[in-house]
Amino acid sequence: MSSPKPSLECSEGLPEGRTTLTEAQKAELAVVKGKEIQLRKWFRARKDYSEEEEGALACQNFNKFADYWTNISVQAKNDFNRDRQWGWRKWARKYQSFGAGVLGFMRDWEPLINIVQGGGGGYGDMAIGTISLLFMASLMAMSLTYVASSKEKSEGYLSEAIDGIKDRMLGFSMYEDIYRDIDALEIDLRSKIVGAYISFVNLAIEATKYYKGGGKWRWIRSIRGPMMFKEMATEVEEQIIAIRLRCEDLLSKSVSEIKKGLLADVQSLDLKLGNLRDDNKELAAQINVLQQNTDSTILGSIHRAWGLGETIAPTRPDEVSTYRRILCENFEENYEQFWASHQRRNEFEKTRRYQDWKQSGSSKLFVLGGCTHISTLVQQYYCWLSPLLLDLIEQKQRDHEICAYYLLPVKRHTPLHDIIMSILFQLIKHRSFLLRDQDKMNHLIDLYQQYMLQTRLAHRQEALQELAVYVVKLFTSQETVYVLVDRLDMCEKEGRLALLDTLGCMIEGALCKLRVFVIIDWAYWSFELEDIDKTHSKHFILCVEKQGVIAEPDY
Repeated sequence: MSSPKPSLECSEGLPEGRTTLTEAQKAELAVVKGKEIQLRKWFRARKDYSEEEEGALACQNFNKFADYWTNISVQAKNDFNRDRQWGWRKWARKYQSFGAGVLGFMRDWEPLINIVQGGGGGYGDMAIGTISLLFMASLMAMSLTYVASSKEKSEGYLSEAIDGIKDRMLGFSMYEDIYRDIDALEIDLRSKIVGAYISFVNLAIEATKYYKGGGKWRWIRSIRGPMMFKEMATEVEEQIIAIRLRCEDLLSKSVSEIKKGLLADVQSLDLKLGNLRDDNKELAAQINVLQQNTDSTILGSIHRAWGLGETIAPTRPDEVSTYRRILCENFEENYEQFWASHQRRNEFEKTRRYQDWKQSGSSKLFVLGGCTHISTLVQQYYCWLSPLLLDLIEQKQRDHEICAYYLLPVKRHTPLHDIIMSILFQLIKHRSFLLRDQDKMNHLIDLYQQYMLQTRLAHRQEALQELAVYVVKLFTSQETVYVLVDRLDMCEKEGRLALLDTLGCMIEGALCKLRVFVIIDWAYWSFELEDIDKTHSKHFILCVEKQGVIAEPDY
């Protein structure tokens, strides 16, 4: 299995015209390029010129270089004598393979070569092939065995020098695209980059000739100047250090300008964000108005489809306060009433049954029956327990909780249909946004039409219960919904138990916590839990309170 190919992509270099070379720099680069051409001619004229060396010279860009050295890296690393730690073997061992070391070295030099190539004139286009040839020549020389100590020293100086150059190059790529201004510091930086490039290519040419010159030639050359490569490499290292120092100067110079630019950008962004927030608020307000208009249209369509007339109109804002005033005018002070400040009311609200209904985590239906004091001679139209339900309504409205209620008139009987449909319509007003889904809206209308098509009373009641359960299931398990009914005893006689059963079906089918509270004047109508459908009577809490006397009336 072949090793994965390392990434060595070519950078874009600098824009045209931004790295103009001086005439002196062009002349120096032309000399170096001439040496590279002569090196190629010298290699190709030799009898021992190999396919491997031709492959190295063919590496004219970074992608070809990566392909070539990836392919030979596996073979190369197997040729090393792992017992020897001097020279190229030690350097290559750091990378686990010679090929990996070559690729790592070239990756560090890539930014510098890109910058030289960005100057135009074809300079730098042969550097990759020259460096590749150096590594190939050194790799092939490793298979030869020489014992001369001067040769070992020269080879060691060369490999250590290359290693030192590589260490100086770490992180150099970060400078490639940062500084592009045309000023004295920038020009000096480019001059140092060109100088480092020229010195390194000269070193590569000399080192390649050293490795290719044959054992005897190399031995003689090493005697004449064993420190030659180290001196050349030291020159390259010094130039690279100068580049890094100049980059630091440029960085210091640019910090304040960068900060100013960033501050201006931030201020501009803050202004744009402020405008965007204002635009979003305006847009959100417009969307909200459109949605409200849509919801009103939906509710109007359902109101008409359900046949809800004036008798089942939405509850009036002043309905509760008006009813409270009527109760105040009709209650007798001599008897206990369920006003919030009265002791009897406070005692009731502390009972376990009431607290269970109020705080239970499950749905509950509380029926509170009231018995008027027996000594009352005048017929009482109003129930002394009703103030509790009025307070519950106002509390839920004040706390913005989901609440539907119905206050039955006390001097006439109300049909079951009117009570249930009013409650259901109040509930869907809290879920009108769900009815933007045409299927849900159509289903509500279809269920009501099915109810209207039934001719038998039992079937009509079942259809009405199905509609009621569908509506209450529009609310999720995280929500609490309140349904409050005052004076259920004033429902039409045949609809009273049916009303309790329908409310019980809603309790049974609800996903939310549904809390229903019903007040009945026991003097007008009463029932037993046994009268309720057993499937949902388990959710009922029945409590009957008897009115007491505060002071005997003086007739």
